[in-house]
Amino acid sequence: MVKTLRLSETGWSRWEWERTRCDVARLDNVGGHDCLVLEVRYQGPGGTAHDPPVLFYVMADSWLVIRHEYTCAALGTVRRIVEDSPSGLAGPEPSEPRLPHFPLRLSNVDTTFSLKDLDRGSAYLREVSSIADSVLVRCLLDDGDTAELFKSTMGDGAGRVMRPTGIVYQVRNESGGNLGSDELGGEGWNRYPSGERRVEQSLQFWSEDLPWRAYEQLVQYNGPKPGKPYVVERSWLVAVGHKGK
Repeated sequence: MVKTLRLSETGWSRWEWERTRCDVARLDNVGGHDCLVLEVRYQGPGGTAHDPPVLFYVMADSWLVIRHEYTCAALGTVRRIVEDSPSGLAGPEPSEPRLPHFPLRLSNVDTTFSLKDLDRGSAYLREVSSIADSVLVRCLLDDGDTAELFKSTMGDGAGRVMRPTGIVYQVRNESGGNLGSDELGGEGWNRYPSGERRVEQSLQFWSEDLPWRAYEQLVQYNGPKPGKPYVVERSWLVAVGHKGK
């Protein structure tokens, strides 16, 4: 179970909480790859869970997401959409789990963006992993426990942030470039005016004693000379466990 503080879709100055429950539902095979099927259910401020769940098929050996299944409602009809990504989803897209490559590439210290060909176009990406600073980890996790807004809107029943007991690893997963340029390709990039630059960054904390990241912060840097980051959302792990058989 994860709690997330994100900008409201009804106004840029408003923040709201959302709970997300992720269950490993079963094992499946997609394109010859053994996958964990991750069921994701979202619970908004009203407390109602969204059904049916969104499904992500995660390769067991690398954690790359190669299939995304969700429900789409439009023009009075509801249909189930299945999107395959044989090369695996990559980059910090807000609508995706933003999982890093596993095992983590701790020896990769190159911070230069590289143009990568993806199933839905191309993008400049980079991913840097290292052992996290313990002071930074403590401060960012403490933020999740002191967020009074969560208690007032969602209740305090599942609000306490889980603390890693082992080594904490920091992953910085980024995409960037000229978002109006044809060289980035893909429909999503062309929403922005030609010449506008944006860097999207997902900062994550992982530990071997927890099955999911303890913390994630999704930020954007906008403009011709990106400066101060623009925070989109922050999330904290608040519960782990197993379903009854």
